[in-house]
Parts: sequence; structure tokens; C-alpha cells
Amino acid sequence: MLDDTPLATGDEEAIYDWVSSQLSSAVEVDLELLHELLHDGRHCQHQAVVRALQMRRDGRSVEHLAAALDGGVERFAYTCSEAGVIAKWFSHALFDIGTPEAFRVLHMYAASAEPEIAEEMQYRLAKRRI
Repeated sequence: MLDDTPLATGDEEAIYDWVSSQLSSAVEVDLELLHELLHDGRHCQHQAVVRALQMRRDGRSVEHLAAALDGGVERFAYTCSEAGVIAKWFSHALFDIGTPEAFRVLHMYAASAEPEIAEEMQYRLAKRRI
């Protein structure tokens, strides 16, 4: 699906504009497109994609969020954010989706060897008990 988009051109400005237009509130974003954008490394708006998935609260996104986390937060280093900040994007999305599978992923990453990731997931899980 994404090969027919500006992502295939490598033109950073066109890519940014296209992804922004897809994520704008005026456009109903296809869930599968969001999933593809989450995994695609040819753009720099992954935080906005995760936020869009969070707002959709669709359980079908859990496996995609988990796969993105499994790939390591280092792939989002372009944001200049620390691992804990990036983990926060995902913890909010998973928490708001709220399915048993989403909480299973939160619990799994609460035991991460990466202290910042584990701390963020533990923090988010503690919010469930309040």
C-alpha cells in the first residue's frame, strides 16, 4: 500500500506533507495504513502515528505496537527522545486500548532489561490500580 505514496520517492518534504495529511483530523485514517506507517522507517512521524492508534483504541493495533517495541526504541532515535519518553508513547496507547492483550504487553515490557522502558510500563500499570 505504501509503495504508491510519496514514501517511495525518498523526498523528505513530500513524505512529511503526505504523512501529515494522512494524520490530520480532517482525514479518516485507515487503520491498516496506520499500522503500515508504524512499521515504515521512511518517515519521521512515528509519535503521531502511535497517538493516532491510541485515539482509535482498536485492539487490532496491539500486535503492531508490540512488534514496534520488539524492534527496539532505538529506531525512533531521530526524535532525540530518551527510551523512557518513547516508551511513554507506547504505554499510553496500550493502556488506552485496554484489552487483556494490551495489558499483557505492558506487563511484558514492565520486566524489560531497559530500565527506562520498564519504569514507564510499571508506572502506567500502576495507574490501572488507582
